[in-house]
Amino acid sequence: MTEHDDKPDVVRRKRTDEIAHAIKDNIIEQNLGPGDRLPQEK
Repeated sequence: MTEHDDKPDVVRRKRTDEIAHAIKDNIIEQNLGPGDRLPQEK
């Protein structure tokens, strides 16, 4: 934390944003295209 702020310096993303980012990364890694099925939840 900085001297004047009560908030931590680390910016935390929303859980939904984290999930969306993980899905996007998986689509890119698997080279999926429109109409391809997404993997099941783990």
